[in-house]
Amino acid sequence: GGSEYRRNVLQKYTDYVSREGDFPLTDFRSRHSARTEAVGYGKTLMLFHMLRQQLGDTTFKQGLQAFYQQYRFRVAGFSDIQNSFAAVAGEPLDDFFQQWVQRCGAPQLGISSARAEPRGDDYRLTAVIEQTQPGLAYQLTLPVAVHMDGVDQAYQTRVKLTDKQQTLSLTLPARPVQLDIDPEFDVFRRLHRNEIPPAVSQAMGAEQVLVVLADNTPAELQQAYRALALQWQQEKPGHVEIVVDSKVKNLPADRAVWLFGWHNRFRPQLNAALQAYDFAASGDKVRIAGTVLTPQTHSLAVLGRQPQSPDQALGWLAADSAAALPGLGRKLPHYGRYSYLGFSGTAPDNVLKGQWPVVNSPLTVPVLQGDGAAISFRPASLAPRQAL
Repeated sequence: GGSEYRRNVLQKYTDYVSREGDFPLTDFRSRHSARTEAVGYGKTLMLFHMLRQQLGDTTFKQGLQAFYQQYRFRVAGFSDIQNSFAAVAGEPLDDFFQQWVQRCGAPQLGISSARAEPRGDDYRLTAVIEQTQPGLAYQLTLPVAVHMDGVDQAYQTRVKLTDKQQTLSLTLPARPVQLDIDPEFDVFRRLHRNEIPPAVSQAMGAEQVLVVLADNTPAELQQAYRALALQWQQEKPGHVEIVVDSKVKNLPADRAVWLFGWHNRFRPQLNAALQAYDFAASGDKVRIAGTVLTPQTHSLAVLGRQPQSPDQALGWLAADSAAALPGLGRKLPHYGRYSYLGFSGTAPDNVLKGQWPVVNSPLTVPVLQGDGAAISFRPASLAPRQAL
């Protein structure tokens, strides 16, 4: 489960931490928001994971032991962690800790021009890897997986990336058909939207949010919807706007949008945004991943992306009981990584949760065949990993 867990950590960082709101680990003192948790907890988790990857399990465990022995019952900081691991590893680790502890931000990756050329009995694979974040390049050790024609196990290696743009060149024993960069999320980085599913965290973490209430809602339920929207507005003053659907001609593309209510008139736009997923709506019935939800039995939250602006979330929140909405509002932030949620009762109790599948990741690309060969592709498996 490590790969999925790390993806969720990086998703939380991507959704909750804007470039303007980021800060280095040296500034972290305690968690008091989703943003501070994403940096202070998430980046620190990835710091130790990357250190383990760099040093190997044996040296990593020895470094932990050395740190524990020297600093137990004492206050210690990141420089002390560095000193313990550096002494065991026999290398200074200055660049590693400066980059991940003292520097603000994260790398962002892209890949292009993946091409294979036959070379006798082998194949030469080339591709351009880019760091697309503003500012200086990071010094990265980047996991790479290559799926080859007729080979069940992917070719895996790690490459050094030191510049903003660098050419990858690999000699392979069989025809490469797909190239994956960091497929198991081993590097702390800002993810591309297409690497992660639409999720509650994308809407909750947005800089600006529009809540659209449905006019066609009974008075008591409308009051409960508005109370929840006002609560969100108070929690993020100046960042949440509340309107009714009859007063809106078009949904804005420059902010996250929540549609409140089963009969919100912008529901068709959500349906269109979810065409690629296992979602179907017919009247008051909704089917999500094979489960049917109705207003009489369920409340729900469903997330997609605005088709005209994929960086912005389009969410739908609906209940048929005013009593269920306060609890739904309290629970929703704790389900940040999920794309869809179903609840029953007034507590309400969670009965359905899941993530939409990832489609069109920009770091998983087909390899252009230089000799024009047509290939039917079957994904290979990655090597299993041992727990620490």
